[in-house]
Amino acid sequence: MKGILKKGYFFGIVAVLAMMVGAVSAQARMVPKVDNFIIFTDQSGSMYMTHQELDEVKIVAAKQLLMEMNDQIPELGYMGSLYMYAPFSEVQAPQVYQTRDMAAAIQQIPEDQAIFGRVTPLGDGIAQLDGVLAQLSGKTAVIVVGDGEDNKGSDAIMQATRIVQQYPDVCFHVVSFAERKEDKITNEQLAAVNNCILVEGTELLASRAALDQFVRDVFYGEEVVVVEEEVIVLRGIQFAFDSSEIRPEWRPVLDEGARVLMDNPEIDVVIEGHTCSIGTDSYNLGLSERRAASVKNYFLTRGISEDRMTTVGYGMRRPIADNTTEEGRRLNRRVEIKIAD
Repeated sequence: MKGILKKGYFFGIVAVLAMMVGAVSAQARMVPKVDNFIIFTDQSGSMYMTHQELDEVKIVAAKQLLMEMNDQIPELGYMGSLYMYAPFSEVQAPQVYQTRDMAAAIQQIPEDQAIFGRVTPLGDGIAQLDGVLAQLSGKTAVIVVGDGEDNKGSDAIMQATRIVQQYPDVCFHVVSFAERKEDKITNEQLAAVNNCILVEGTELLASRAALDQFVRDVFYGEEVVVVEEEVIVLRGIQFAFDSSEIRPEWRPVLDEGARVLMDNPEIDVVIEGHTCSIGTDSYNLGLSERRAASVKNYFLTRGISEDRMTTVGYGMRRPIADNTTEEGRRLNRRVEIKIAD
């Protein structure tokens, strides 16, 4: 069985809280497969031509598919963004993914542009993702939505290979609207660079089951969790380096935690602050205490009585991830909430 909890720790999913009260229990939960995703959409002239099988302009069909896909993506705290290529342009910069924000970004994809004279420098577009990926950490899914044309500039497969060599945790998943054999081959080769997913856009539009499976394959999975001790872990509440400030995007998570506490007035909690290993032990101890106090103060503003909450800082003494990596240090900058004895 996957995801068995060790007593005292529940590695909660990003941006979701759960309160477990009572006996040992088992439950399923969604867990993110990626830390970031980039929707990367072709806006070259050929995408504004009619797809013969669909009898619809390709970009219009792609936009419809992206809206349907967006409705199926769970909000699990990953960073989401939307870029276009041919030419390269930013529609939504990386931010904590929310369905409504991405829907607004997708709506900005133009449905009517010139066809002739607008070629497809796919390789150059992929190369420009370098600047975006340099801002991100962890696993990144790049969802390429296009018809596979690559008729100007650097070679797309060469650029994708270079990107993967530089960022090994990047995967190019391809939603193909290709009709010509040579364009289909380009899309196949692009997805194969890091053994990622290739799927026909027509298939996803025709089958909700296929779309649901694609979203699961790219974005999240499910694990069965055995709960041995009542505990809330705010793994989704991430702190910037050397900071105890709660960023605005994590307030909905804390609001959910406050709601759980309001619904269970008999429960008292211990709020534990933690840090990564950078800095002295004494400094990190103080920083962890400030992080715990920040969460307590937030709960106070939401009506949780002070006498129900105790704070403690552990500094860097209780890591949950490898402090020798940037990703591990990010995960260790956290707050956990446990039910008081």
